Amino acid sequence: MVRQKIADNRRSGAVILQRRSEPIGATIGRMRDFSRILVGAGVVLVVAGLLLPLLSRVGLGRLPGDFAIRRPGFSLYFPLATSLLISLLLSLTLWFFRR
Repeated sequence: MVRQKIADNRRSGAVILQRRSEPIGATIGRMRDFSRILVGAGVVLVVAGLLLPLLSRVGLGRLPGDFAIRRPGFSLYFPLATSLLISLLLSLTLWFFRR
């Protein structure tokens, strides 16, 4: 990847455009990290998609703090209590594994 850097030439007041290239290994390393992040995000989405029907059978998604507004031609579902519960469980799980 070629980066361009603008530097001032203080004697003449002209602007000089300088090119600087990074080592190929640094770019490949960043691409590997990014690909791992994309694969991890994909796995998380697939697991969440598979668990969602199972969790709805248990009652998750129908807690007392979940709001459902239904009007003619409009419906809104806002799972506030479910979101807070999932956030709490994930936070505790990650905290436990980081210890």
